[in-house]
Amino acid sequence: MSTTQAKLEHQRAFWRRENHDRPVVGFTGSYFSTDTIRMLKRKEGRLTPNDIDADRFLQDCASRFDAWHGCTGDLFWTADVLWRFRWLAGAVGQPLRASGDSIWADPILEDYSQIDRLAVSEDNEWIQALWKLTDAVVEQAAGRYPVGANLFAGPLTTLVDARGAQQVALGPSLCSGQASTTARARLSGPWRS
Repeated sequence: MSTTQAKLEHQRAFWRRENHDRPVVGFTGSYFSTDTIRMLKRKEGRLTPNDIDADRFLQDCASRFDAWHGCTGDLFWTADVLWRFRWLAGAVGQPLRASGDSIWADPILEDYSQIDRLAVSEDNEWIQALWKLTDAVVEQAAGRYPVGANLFAGPLTTLVDARGAQQVALGPSLCSGQASTTARARLSGPWRS
């Protein structure tokens, strides 16, 4: 039985709550959010999708796989496409900025009446950049390791970012569930499986 098959069988037994000789144990923390800044061509200022250095990311991904895949115990080393990058914020039109080790999104809503500005389409440049980089990572992985879905911020988080955390905390409420429902409907766009 291959290492992959052995890991899968061990995990399946765990999820079926079957007795096993030991628990599922592993570690996969090979990438940290501050590493994302190294994958950009521009380290300061407003970012565009062209600032993502795909070649550097692919090289880094291959290096991390080589260094970590044998150290993950019962878990699988998984590639994530720029983990915790603000893809959705960029896709709804928020300017993304970098400085030091940080990447953030500037607010774009003066108030909640502008919520209709939050929409995502398949042809959005940030969405296209995400798909292109994801496809490149999948091709490079060639079945050796899984490629995880990027951790998108959800609709409510994106709404808070678009309005600005300070404005949300100190300003009028989100009008109960209406803003969240509207954001969810507007941002449920072009996600492919």
